[in-house]
Amino acid sequence: MRSWISLSFALLVGCSSPTREADDGGSDAATGDSASDTSGDGSTKNACGGSVALALAPGDACGACGKVECSGTDKVVCKDAGFNACGGCGVLTGTLGDKCGACGLQRCSADKSKIECQDPGKNSCGGCTALAGKPGDKCGGGTCGTGVFICDGLDALKCEGVAGANACGGCGTLEGTPGAACGGVCKTAVWKCAADGGSVVCTDPIPKEMAPGSVCGTCKTLKTICAKGGLSTFCPGDDTNDCGGCGVLPGIPGEACGLCGVYVCQLTKLVCKSPPKCIPDL
Repeated sequence: MRSWISLSFALLVGCSSPTREADDGGSDAATGDSASDTSGDGSTKNACGGSVALALAPGDACGACGKVECSGTDKVVCKDAGFNACGGCGVLTGTLGDKCGACGLQRCSADKSKIECQDPGKNSCGGCTALAGKPGDKCGGGTCGTGVFICDGLDALKCEGVAGANACGGCGTLEGTPGAACGGVCKTAVWKCAADGGSVVCTDPIPKEMAPGSVCGTCKTLKTICAKGGLSTFCPGDDTNDCGGCGVLPGIPGEACGLCGVYVCQLTKLVCKSPPKCIPDL
């Protein structure tokens, strides 16, 4: 009878199965000898101090972030708090999204184990908004791209000093205004846009070789002057003598000369002509 009882007890111990928590991923105690040792009296003890062999040892990782722990002497369970709000393991302190530092926010650390202040500091204008550049940078705005960024409050930049197209449609400062007077030989020259749009040219309707003061006339004794309106020059008058020549004549054609003659032009000369029979007036 005693032998039958002993055998029944042995079978009961060897066939017992561990309890399992719903979230331990099958990490409760099971048959095996990986977590057992031998006591001084020759009996086998597991890592929890019991006699049943454990499938997992206390301290092993399990679940999302848990560890195996003893649940009594013959059973292990997975103690797992699950992932924290950062998606990692560990207890978080602080509140995600809270402001911190100069311009920072409480954020998850790279390893997702904690909440830390991530603070980029103030921008170059003294605010917290990320800027596309910094004051003094060229901003290349406008047609000719000559502006630089300046702060527009604490959290914005604006492009200042941007030069647009000049009056000729190009870039650069013009020497004069297109259409405005710029002098010329008769003061009628005007500024006109150059082909590149970056400059103006003083355009005179009268060529320099026709400038007022040039010698003119048949006898080259006159000088050109500006015509009315200033768009041309002309020679003022005729500098030939009464016979169409140059130089001073000794008299005037038709004027009496000699005993009974008169002055007449022969080509460009003035000569005194007398009739065949000259009877002087008494």
